[in-house]
Amino acid sequence: MPVKKSKAGKRILVIDDEAFVRFTIEKCLLHLGCRPSMAADGVEGSRLFRHALETGNPFDAVILDLTIPGSAGGGVILSDLAKIDPNIKAIVSSGYSNSPVLADPAAFGFRAVLSKPFALADVARALDKAL
Repeated sequence: MPVKKSKAGKRILVIDDEAFVRFTIEKCLLHLGCRPSMAADGVEGSRLFRHALETGNPFDAVILDLTIPGSAGGGVILSDLAKIDPNIKAIVSSGYSNSPVLADPAAFGFRAVLSKPFALADVARALDKAL
């Protein structure tokens, strides 16, 4: 099934500790016509998010890894980012299917779920749901 490139120009921030996952999501987002920015942890992600907002070029959505070893996970990061911008559109990403966040993402402030492993169509669907 072909994937429509209807996300052209959308700015997407990805916060994930795994370099391969960041690389893969970045390639998917570029294929969809998005403008991705990558962060390996919540500190870097928060800095990029705040800078984008302060310069009048906010992100359209954020994809957050649910668990980041040695750093705050997606739920905590989302809470921090929502203090900066309460209108944040967030997607939770995880390879763990038994998390309550994945069962009811809206209850935790997320608009969509991107389960790992994922394909291009999964990224497109998550963005459609979040945006």
